[in-house]
Amino acid sequence: MVLSELAHYFDKGDLRRIMDHLMGSTVAGSHVIGAPWRGPTDYPLTAEAAHELIGTMPGLKPIVLHQEPAFMLEVWECLP
Repeated sequence: MVLSELAHYFDKGDLRRIMDHLMGSTVAGSHVIGAPWRGPTDYPLTAEAAHELIGTMPGLKPIVLHQEPAFMLEVWECLP
């Protein structure tokens, strides 16, 4: 699942519900990818806040983190 330029548009409650649904429909070895813009916005969540919430989901293991001033790229693997 690619959440590029998407996750930070939701508030914490909506993103948690989306992630709960996503985690209920993935299989072990699947990947969740986030790559949001890090610049100033009026979105409900910052890139960091969205990725922090995603990273707290049970069953996800972070495997890649790349950060630049303009964006961040993070990949999580779904565990069995």
